[in-house]
Amino acid sequence: VLAGFMEPSLVAIAGNFTALRTKGIELCTTKFAKYRQDTITINQIEAVASAAMQRGGPTLQDAEFLFAAMCALHKMHLGCFTAFCAYTYCTNGDGTVSAY
Repeated sequence: VLAGFMEPSLVAIAGNFTALRTKGIELCTTKFAKYRQDTITINQIEAVASAAMQRGGPTLQDAEFLFAAMCALHKMHLGCFTAFCAYTYCTNGDGTVSAY
């Protein structure tokens, strides 16, 4: 929910690998491009993830940075993560999320 991975349009394509790959590339090259994926280091990833864990969860900026890092690490492919979210979580209509 935080970074938009539970949007109905993404959940709808969870079973379509080609559509997931296309959407993942689109997200990496648009929404998450502002984090300059080619310059992200492992130390930065660890620092952001550690701070988020200490706070009890990521901020929107933390989440987007970590997704940008995933773009860099997985060659612009967020499709598997998108499918994982769609098959694992559901929105409750009131802004909260539950696991299936």
